Amino acid sequence: MKLVFIKNLHKPLFISLMLTILLSSCHSNYICIDAKLDGSMAWDKNSSAFAFIARNRLYRRPVGIAKFPDGGMVKNEYLDFSLYYFDINKNKLTHLISLNEFYRGADYRWLSFSHINLELDDSLLFYKLEAPYSFNHIKDKVYLFTAKKDSIKNMLFFEDIAKTYKFNILIHERSVVDTSKHKRLFCKKRNKLYWSLAKKYLIDIPYSNWGIVLKDLYPQSKKDYMDYIIEKEGNTSTLKAIYEQIVPSFDANDKEYILRKMEQIKQEIYEDYKKINEEKDPYQKSLKKSAYENYVEYMKETNEKLNKTN
Repeated sequence: MKLVFIKNLHKPLFISLMLTILLSSCHSNYICIDAKLDGSMAWDKNSSAFAFIARNRLYRRPVGIAKFPDGGMVKNEYLDFSLYYFDINKNKLTHLISLNEFYRGADYRWLSFSHINLELDDSLLFYKLEAPYSFNHIKDKVYLFTAKKDSIKNMLFFEDIAKTYKFNILIHERSVVDTSKHKRLFCKKRNKLYWSLAKKYLIDIPYSNWGIVLKDLYPQSKKDYMDYIIEKEGNTSTLKAIYEQIVPSFDANDKEYILRKMEQIKQEIYEDYKKINEEKDPYQKSLKKSAYENYVEYMKETNEKLNKTN
């Protein structure tokens, strides 16, 4: 009876362990890159420079069982929140300071980009973490007595970091601001038109300028990087970073190998397309045809990009 009890006790633990191992391995070997601007942005008086927050990450998509029941969760291999400054006249992007301290404390899940207030005054950038809606209630002793422990923990974390900071862009120095001397801070209205303008300036900035260097953050073999191109894996941003950082080191044999492998895949897709009977399954025939035509076009673009790096 005792042995049966011990066996039954360990069974849930064993199942839980196996599920953890299974789910942890159910993510793609290919990484995707996400460099996202959102929420907070500040322009200088002459509209010749702007500061903003970006979330940079490398992640792997769920595959197999990890995609159920609702598409699954991606696995972050690298995640960073930082303040940046872009000088339009110099066409230069500068990393100012990491804001990861704002995002990693006490399960601070409510926080988004829009909760950081920014204001740019020439070479001085002011920023502050905005208080959550429930902050004042949490501070009330009556509410504090009945609040959940997680909520209290979050508010204590907020009290510790929620200060107004001044960052000197010229000398890269941060200091805490006496808000009584800067009562008009963060009063400017946000202009949505500035967002589309900013994105146009940033679209051609190399990923290495964002601190996203593939060989440092998620190193892989030369063949792995080739497979991204051959199989059209990762996402558009990943392929862009590979062409920027990895392809310049490829020699003529490497490029020939990529195109030869792509030719084989193109032929396989074509044969798969040709064997479908259009009268019996016109929908599948159309899908296969589109897949073939898309890969042919992709192969043509790849050939042009590889030749540009000669």
